[in-house]
Amino acid sequence: TDRQRELHELLTEDLAQIRMMYGDFRPHKNFIEPWIEWYTAQEGHPPFEDPKFLGYFERRATHVLKLSMICSASRSESMIIEARDLERAVAILERTEEKMPLTFSGVGRSELSNVLHHVLEMVMLKKRVPVSEIKFTFRYDTTGWEMDKIITTLVEGGMVKQVTTGDGKDHLMYIGDDEDNESNIEL
Repeated sequence: TDRQRELHELLTEDLAQIRMMYGDFRPHKNFIEPWIEWYTAQEGHPPFEDPKFLGYFERRATHVLKLSMICSASRSESMIIEARDLERAVAILERTEEKMPLTFSGVGRSELSNVLHHVLEMVMLKKRVPVSEIKFTFRYDTTGWEMDKIITTLVEGGMVKQVTTGDGKDHLMYIGDDEDNESNIEL
C-alpha cells in the first residue's frame, strides 16, 4: 500500500540519519537524578530469581544505558539522553524481562526438563488442557509415571493448577498474570 511505502521510506531515512551519528551521547540534566534513583534501586533487587541470569543482572544497568541511547537516537539527532529516554528504556527492558525466565526453561539437568518446558508451553497457549490430551501428545517422550512427575512439578511450582471438571476429567490450567482464569472455566 501507499502508506506502507511511505513508512518504509521514512524509516529508511531515519536509519540513515542514525547511522551518520558519531561521537558520545551526553546526559541531559533531567536524566541524572532519575538514573541515580533507578540505578540504586536495582542493587540487590533483581527483576526475577534465577541463578542462570546472574551475569545478565550484573549487566542490566548497561543495557538500560544503551537502550536509553537508542531511544534518544530514535527521537532526535542531538545525542543527548533525557529522562524520557530512560523511562522508555526501562519500560522496554521490563517488558522484555517478563518472558525472560522462560528462556532457559527447557534447559536443565533432568532429561525431562525439555518435555516439562513443552507441556508448560502447551498449557500457556491453550490456557486449559485436559491431562489426557497432554499425556497423549507426549506419549512417545515420557512414561505415565514421568508425566505425573512433570505435572506435579508444574503444579507445585505454582505455574499451573490442576482442576477436575464436572465430568471427572482432570485439566491443567495456566495460572499466569490473569487472576480471573478460574472464572473462565466451567467446572
